[in-house]
Amino acid sequence: MTNWTVGRRIGAGFSIVMLATLVLGAFAFTRLQTIGAQAARITDDTLPCVLQMDQVELYVKDNFANTLRHVVTDNPAAKAAFEATTRLWKAL
Repeated sequence: MTNWTVGRRIGAGFSIVMLATLVLGAFAFTRLQTIGAQAARITDDTLPCVLQMDQVELYVKDNFANTLRHVVTDNPAAKAAFEATTRLWKAL
């Protein structure tokens, strides 16, 4: 390397920096592709299940409240109204 001129040394250094930049860019691109695929999987597969479980939780809470009201009341008309508003598992 002692025979290299200043221009050659600068050119070699710049080439090494460009090569390192290209390698890092390629690595970052592949990682972004993986992250994008995982985000799509979460959005398409996992999120709808979470939303459905939230709906199930709401149904359970509503049925629990209606069951308590049904047990506490003595009015037959009110009991019939509670039975009518109770969601069945078949509704899912």
